[in-house]
Amino acid sequence: MAVFVRALLLHSTAAADALSPQRLLSGAPLSTLTAAPPSIAPSTAPSQSATSIPHRFLFLFGLWDALPLNFSGCDLSGSSPPPCMHLPQVAPALPASVALQLNAWAARYPTWDLIVVDRVGLDLLVSSHFPALTPILDMLPTGVQRSDVARLLLLSAWGGVYADVDAAPAKGDLEALLDAHPHASALFFEEALLTPSQAEHAALSHAVRSGRPEARQRIANYFIASAPRERCIRTVLEEVVARVRKRPALTPGDADYEVLFTTGPDAVTDAVHGLRGWALDGSDILRSQRLVEESDIESPVRAPSAPHPCAVVPRPLDQRVFSHAAAGTWKGAKS
Repeated sequence: MAVFVRALLLHSTAAADALSPQRLLSGAPLSTLTAAPPSIAPSTAPSQSATSIPHRFLFLFGLWDALPLNFSGCDLSGSSPPPCMHLPQVAPALPASVALQLNAWAARYPTWDLIVVDRVGLDLLVSSHFPALTPILDMLPTGVQRSDVARLLLLSAWGGVYADVDAAPAKGDLEALLDAHPHASALFFEEALLTPSQAEHAALSHAVRSGRPEARQRIANYFIASAPRERCIRTVLEEVVARVRKRPALTPGDADYEVLFTTGPDAVTDAVHGLRGWALDGSDILRSQRLVEESDIESPVRAPSAPHPCAVVPRPLDQRVFSHAAAGTWKGAKS
């Protein structure tokens, strides 16, 4: 399986780039989306950063409902998103509440590109750059899983910052966070820290876990920053594909959790912790491993000597950069 996924991702590197949609983790209605507070000043950081992560937001909308985005004429052969997917061209076709939310990001980071992809755009991307993944996407029983996979393709192909559309900018400066860690080629964000009893409860409640507790430090998949063709993102995608192939159907009565396990935050969490060499038995995070200084990010996924490590941004540092309507709620334990 790993060979299969690595082969298709090498194909994408040679061909061009890819893209990935998003989902609302909580299924919250669009009416709950709120724009960023108007008191937040636009970022004044330079448009070109020393970081390898592009100044680009990647959003996904329209995987369930058809939108008149007219991506059929988009040219996806280049190494960056085509103009037809930029927010100014897409905004008139979006629901007003979604456009308002995305415009809040545009106002906060006026020099960044904002890219919006729908179902048609995703299909074009996959057929152009990830054709070997078409059978995997076709076998997914839910749109949420398709979105989970799609965001990884977006990040792998184009790089940037993937965000759910119910995420909003906060007063902290994302550019400053990227510039403070110029050698990090990917940043993952902590969603929550489980208690030992919460981690163990999942092992007893969900057969898909085969008796294994959850990792205590959950890694979010609603906000991820990455350089193009990043190894950590490829590793996450390999884990997701392996789980989908092993469990192509969902168990009635436990389908919601199995979505999270196969393609969602649980798969991301285990893949990231695996890269760190952390145990996946519910003993992965200790208080001694928490942040001491806010200027630091937690445990590089690769050795510090590696030129481009992936790293994890812990709470509450992430909450200074963005807010998320459903953060920490997907398994019933709030952060």
